[in-house]
Amino acid sequence: MPWPLSVTPPLHLPGSPPGDRHADRPRAARPRAARPRAARLRTVRLFAALVALLTAEAARAGDITLPVEIGIGPSFSMGPGPLFQGVPGHFGLEFDLAAIIDQETIRRNLHRVPAKYRGAASKMKEVRYRPSMFIPDSLWISPNLYGTGMVGVTFRPVGIAIPLVDSGVKARLQADALLSYAFIWSDRMVASTTHFLRPGLGLGAQLELPVTDSLAFYVGADADFYLPQEPGRGILHVPTFDQAGLGRSIWLIGKVWLQVAWRFPYTTQI
Repeated sequence: MPWPLSVTPPLHLPGSPPGDRHADRPRAARPRAARPRAARLRTVRLFAALVALLTAEAARAGDITLPVEIGIGPSFSMGPGPLFQGVPGHFGLEFDLAAIIDQETIRRNLHRVPAKYRGAASKMKEVRYRPSMFIPDSLWISPNLYGTGMVGVTFRPVGIAIPLVDSGVKARLQADALLSYAFIWSDRMVASTTHFLRPGLGLGAQLELPVTDSLAFYVGADADFYLPQEPGRGILHVPTFDQAGLGRSIWLIGKVWLQVAWRFPYTTQI
């Protein structure tokens, strides 16, 4: 199964799995080793249920129909450090392309999931399956209006979302692994050009504002934390993590964004 996906799990996973000899004890009374083992087993069962759902409908006559969502909209990035020195922010675009395994799809295919995984599968809220990790999540397209310009791209191959509100207007928190590249040119930084290439961790919050069954608006804010890189330094340069080193480096990029998304059914043959 390809990597790029985002899972929205239930707020509370099921209790101890069958066969756990400590399941009838209060949580605090269980041996310390039993609790991590139970957590690992619950995680394995949740992702096994995910795999079963991804393949269940395809097990019919080779056809699978899922809602597909395409979204696009503007973004504005800001943060500390030299990238934003004397610059109010940088402009960009947000993208999304995903097949949605929602609760309706889960209910339709639950009988095809192996019985031991149905409990975990029925509690899953939504899975967003992206066809390739090479489809970008966002672009920076920011001209040199205030002394620093940048063009670049960010990929978010895998993430997990926690629902806060799950009816009507939806709210969720999200964490993602990410990889970003940007070419930066500046009259303000110590180097006139920089090739920024760093892995990182993205933390974000978003609101989904549905208009119809096929149209929705998303509003979000992200904080993307990177392995620090100083302007003008090579991508293999080892950063320093003291206060002075972080002050010279690009390590945090915040972003607010708006996205318009269209959802439609798509049937394909596997």
